Amino acid sequence: MNGYKQYAQYGNADSEGRFVATANVVIYEGPSALYRQMDELKAGEAVKVLRYSTDGEWSFVIYERNDHQPRHGWTHESFLKRL
Repeated sequence: MNGYKQYAQYGNADSEGRFVATANVVIYEGPSALYRQMDELKAGEAVKVLRYSTDGEWSFVIYERNDHQPRHGWTHESFLKRL
């Protein structure tokens, strides 16, 4: 998980907050759809939000899959709902 700790230490999100994807949504390398697509969350997948972009529209999330490998990236906050 290269680099996610830098966001955690400067995080401005509720680091205890758990969220769920409300639809299938793309995970990007940065806080914009102009960045490279890295992954896709399926509707119902849980994530932890560590940080929000300066405009408040993008969330930096961490999550795991069945392989228990931590993953991270940015997704649009409108597709996340607090658990």
